[in-house]
Amino acid sequence: IIGVTFFGVTVFMIDRQVLSRLSLLNSDVANMTSGNHSSLKVNVKGNDEIATLAQNINSMLNVIDRYTERLEVTVRDRTKDLSENREKLKSIFNASPDAIIAMDLESRIIDCNTLMVDVSGFSRDELLSLPSLAFISENDRQSVFSQLSKLQKRREGISRLECSFSKKDGSKFPGELSMSLLKDPQGLGFGFVLIVRDL
Repeated sequence: IIGVTFFGVTVFMIDRQVLSRLSLLNSDVANMTSGNHSSLKVNVKGNDEIATLAQNINSMLNVIDRYTERLEVTVRDRTKDLSENREKLKSIFNASPDAIIAMDLESRIIDCNTLMVDVSGFSRDELLSLPSLAFISENDRQSVFSQLSKLQKRREGISRLECSFSKKDGSKFPGELSMSLLKDPQGLGFGFVLIVRDL
């Protein structure tokens, strides 16, 4: 009887001191990995190896939390800087004395400045919805396509071409078209910038 009692007490103490606390530790970690971040702490106390493991996990979580806070501040600051730089570039874009058009590689307009709107008679939305190079007179369109294709192949330089431009009211005006390739950090073209100068 004494042996059975001792065994029972031993099992009870193991369950209380080890198994139940391991179960609590496992439950806390499982809550974190499942996305429950309401409390990023392991709530196991004591002076044994399990408590030490819990303390180490909490220390690791504190380090992760500090790095996360720094990352959030950095992302917030960079986003603010990008927004401010975008506004500055937009101001320069619209203050240019020349009409400017940005196009994708299919020669569709993706942006333009206010002067392009003024000289063409089209609204910005109308320009962005025009078919490819529709603002160039039909007689000169193929020459512009050819120059853009050459730019894309050699990936550098500026092409200039005198051509006739079409306004919304159907009238034409002569001008000089300067074309260059827009490139990403890897040097691959992703579009064109065109500058229109009235002659």
